[in-house]
Amino acid sequence: MARPPQLSPEDAKKKILLKLKKGKIEFSFHCRYKSMPKRNIDETDVLNVLETGEIKRIPEWSEEHQNWKYRVEGFDLDDDSLTAIRLF
Repeated sequence: MARPPQLSPEDAKKKILLKLKKGKIEFSFHCRYKSMPKRNIDETDVLNVLETGEIKRIPEWSEEHQNWKYRVEGFDLDDDSLTAIRLF
């Protein structure tokens, strides 16, 4: 199976904002039950980063999920640094 083309940071951010607007953000099991409790963050922290953060790095290919992994870097509601991962 051929890899889908990667999105530019701007296009990936637009896609994330559209999904946020439509309420279609899903959290992986790992994120919800492992990463978030470990960091003492909740959904609102992650949603804040996805809305206000920036994609500063080129995407990485995820062999496990067979899609591109985008790192959205920003801050949680306590103003602590936080990176959220979105797969497309």
